[in-house]
Amino acid sequence: MKYLLITIQLIIVFIFFINSQTPKTPLIKRRFSWHTFPTRDTFLEDSKKVSYYLVGARVLFECNGFVFTKHKKAIDYYNLIHSNTSIKKSFKPAGGIRPTRVPGYDKKYKINEYDYNSVVVRNPFTRKIWKTIWYGCYYYCLKANNFKLLKTGLLSEINHYRKLHGSRALVEVSHLDQAARSCINEKIATNDYKLKNSKKFGSVYFATYKTNINLILKDLFDRFFGYYNYGNNFFLKKFEKQTLMLWNRTTLVGLDAFLRGDIVHILFIFYSKGNIDGEYRKNIFPVSDKVLHIWHTFSTRDNFLEDSKKVLYYLVGTKVLFECNSFVFTKHKNAINYYNLIHSDTKMKKNFKPEGGIRPSRVPGYDKKIKINEYDYKSVVVRNPFTKKIWKSIWSGCHYYCLKANNFRLLKAGLLSEINDYRKLHGVYPLVEVPDLNTAALSCIKEKIVKNDYTLKNSKKFGSVYIAAYKTNINFILKDLFDTFFGYYSYDNNYYLKKFEKQTQMLWKGSKLVGLDAFLRGDIVHIFFIFYPKGNTDGEYRKNIPRISDRVIQMYNSFKRHLN
Repeated sequence: MKYLLITIQLIIVFIFFINSQTPKTPLIKRRFSWHTFPTRDTFLEDSKKVSYYLVGARVLFECNGFVFTKHKKAIDYYNLIHSNTSIKKSFKPAGGIRPTRVPGYDKKYKINEYDYNSVVVRNPFTRKIWKTIWYGCYYYCLKANNFKLLKTGLLSEINHYRKLHGSRALVEVSHLDQAARSCINEKIATNDYKLKNSKKFGSVYFATYKTNINLILKDLFDRFFGYYNYGNNFFLKKFEKQTLMLWNRTTLVGLDAFLRGDIVHILFIFYSKGNIDGEYRKNIFPVSDKVLHIWHTFSTRDNFLEDSKKVLYYLVGTKVLFECNSFVFTKHKNAINYYNLIHSDTKMKKNFKPEGGIRPSRVPGYDKKIKINEYDYKSVVVRNPFTKKIWKSIWSGCHYYCLKANNFRLLKAGLLSEINDYRKLHGVYPLVEVPDLNTAALSCIKEKIVKNDYTLKNSKKFGSVYIAAYKTNINFILKDLFDTFFGYYSYDNNYYLKKFEKQTQMLWKGSKLVGLDAFLRGDIVHIFFIFYPKGNTDGEYRKNIPRISDRVIQMYNSFKRHLN
């Protein structure tokens, strides 16, 4: 007995010793460590998912390790395991079976998923809300009648975001409007734009250049969705404006705008005051599951370009069927083959009955179909999953001082690699760097800096692109350039377009050689590219700026998870 007690004591001491060696998170860090996450890709844990798999010709639904043949059963189980119920959630759900008991499940294809967090991270909200309110509105129409349209639009935009979060709309009150106007005048007169703290009223102040006044809330909420953690319950400085606007218990608002020079000053006053520590989870609700379903799984994505190339994926009973150009297919391969045919350059008549295709009216139960996915060439280009992935593969972990070393050697190598990645995406051969063109590029930079003349001279043989950027942003210049290209440029265009001249010169199929150099002056890095032969020739664009291939789009859209 004595030896047994000694043994137990030694075991307890050993366990205590092991635990004491485990690093502990200090309390002050622990409190704030869960407010936000380092990247959008890993923004929240405990992801809410229903995965849609194609197994043979059937679509099956997987949730929490169980497979369902009926969509309703999968969604019911999904809602149960993410509810606040205390029922044990690992029991076998109605209609659910384990994957090992499903024949052929090891050869499944993932065609879609319903994932609460990934939809929020992708943020499909701000662009659509902005477009419904502001599309076609410009400064002079917003300025009229003491910014009447601007104030109406801003209030409507805030209420759209509140509705998205399940909060009631704010009501505008004339007394608060007058108070907002008085505050603006006082701030301008005293040149003091700090907000005074009030126990009853909350306030948000903006000052922005006059032509950007209808973008202030979109820019604000672009930095909210996918970054804010709805599990937070304490004040966060970087989200204080957004949370004040969304605060559930706030019911009244006043606002006004005042122009001084080219700057428009805008002030909101809210009653009752929000942003109270310990009350955030009661007042800032997550976007509801119902809304997420509408935005992601069961509604058509917005089409921003015409002539959409589509294969539609429908759930009919327990089968998945594929529709293309008003024909229905039971085999995915037949649908893709027909899709490629009708969008090819062949002169063959394209409304004949394709192999394996039947008309929708001959499919039993097709009127009750549920759309679960689509292969849409243009919607993938509009979503632009390319620039972020390309940038990350080249520049992740690189900072200014490593890029600056050896006369910007790494920067130049990275920029050339990035351009060639975009060319590869378009099916164009990579550019070859030539030392003579590098020397010419450096000479051009120095000449421009000496003369303080940064206009580009026209040459018949050589194309050129000049970019000047603040030193810490030099590895973002091409990403920013192509962010404004995908989804905006029309590949049917055949003539010079000023706003796309840099991108089209870099992608020009006829250009084979390149030279580039970079030069630091003050805090600005001057970068110059020379291309041979010259691109951007009228009438030659369709031959030299090919579309992104269907194969690449299929890879990004149909058979892999959407990039977030």
